[in-house]
Amino acid sequence: MPSIDILKVKGTDIVDKNGNAVYPGREYQIRDTLTKTIGPEKANFYFDKFLEYFFRVTDAKFYKNLGLNCITIPFNSRHFEDDMNPRVLKPEDFIWLAGEGTCTILDMHTVPGGQNADWHSDSAHHVAEFCTHKDFQGRAIWLWEQLATHYKSNPFAGYNTLNEPCDPIHSSLQQCKNNLPIWNREFGHVYTREMFDGPGWEETNKSCILLLRDQLEVYDQQRIPWSTWLYKNIETQYIKLFKKFLLKKLRLAIDAWEADSTAIGHIYTPLEYRLARNMLLAEFLIQEWADHFVGLDFEQLDAVAASFKLEHCVQREELNKTLVMHKDARQ
Repeated sequence: MPSIDILKVKGTDIVDKNGNAVYPGREYQIRDTLTKTIGPEKANFYFDKFLEYFFRVTDAKFYKNLGLNCITIPFNSRHFEDDMNPRVLKPEDFIWLAGEGTCTILDMHTVPGGQNADWHSDSAHHVAEFCTHKDFQGRAIWLWEQLATHYKSNPFAGYNTLNEPCDPIHSSLQQCKNNLPIWNREFGHVYTREMFDGPGWEETNKSCILLLRDQLEVYDQQRIPWSTWLYKNIETQYIKLFKKFLLKKLRLAIDAWEADSTAIGHIYTPLEYRLARNMLLAEFLIQEWADHFVGLDFEQLDAVAASFKLEHCVQREELNKTLVMHKDARQ
């Protein structure tokens, strides 16, 4: 494995060991419902394969060949411990995430209790209980201690200890100080596809790329490191299996991202729009999603999960070209 030192702060820059600046519905409900629908053996097999295929050495090599130098790996704290067994590690979930010579950042995207009110904190409601519950905070610290101990000899460049915290009483989180590095670690456009968005989808994507180029120009001028999403687009077996279901989600504007509320916006008040659409109504579709797996054998489950392999995905070529154009701005 290549040797990569922990990244360090130097003034307002994030630098490597040589002093060079570098660029750095809710999961648990979906897992529970699929387990109840097809049984724990098949459900665990599918999710293990999904994680295995979603980001592999092939992806890391592709990323490195683009000349980009930092990968952020988000993960859920429930992968390593859960509410029914707090502070008990799941050793089977420790894996080596190969960065292939790039800087790799471990990103705890979800903590016990939920650190914000959104779906991506894997909380069943809209209250950030992590911020008001001492034991949730202690469990997050404990888990980071376990992760740091386990991975201390591996070449990870650093850790993002808490993703997007939102303290409802504005007292638990310390205020940021001036003269710290700025890193836009998570941003990206929602790109369209013909099967879901109809005529004009290509022009929409072109506009997104032009806007991204303008944004990266500003980052280049201000020496702001960045990371973004969506270098590949899922196709093949997963889309075939879920096409009608995905179209239904699109019509109902269930997803917080990629949602067009034209057909249903008049039904919701602003309050209902947030709570009912992204939380309550989304929960009722989880069982329908899980029903698509009924009757699939292990080979078929593997084929669905393999849809997320790089070689089975469509590359976002214009996006990747744009990222390459701006990869050397801080070097």
